[in-house]
Amino acid sequence: MRLDLQSHPGAYAIRSYRRGAIVVNEETLTQSFIITPTQLLRDWPPQRFDEVLLEHFADITQLKPEIVLFGTGTRLRFPPADIAAGLLSAGIGFEVMDTAAACRSYVILLSEDRNVAAALLMIE
Repeated sequence: MRLDLQSHPGAYAIRSYRRGAIVVNEETLTQSFIITPTQLLRDWPPQRFDEVLLEHFADITQLKPEIVLFGTGTRLRFPPADIAAGLLSAGIGFEVMDTAAACRSYVILLSEDRNVAAALLMIE
């Protein structure tokens, strides 16, 4: 699905997504990643939902976003409770959704100039 939004010069924006790939600006990514308006962390270690651990969210906590969107792949799946608890205790909101919904939500929050981070597993 192609996402069209107003231009945010210098920001990392999700342009489209499909099975096995997400386009950020002009780059096609095929591995899990973390995106914020100012940073793109390629090759986020978990590649599948069953590989996700609390330690994988440490890099996100360091970025100090207002909210983290966790895209769980093709379908919505909830991670272990310690992941949400760790982010919430750091004052960071946490929303879990399938990756397609997380991509759309990221675009909306980016257009609102929110300090958002999205941790995205690929759509299989």
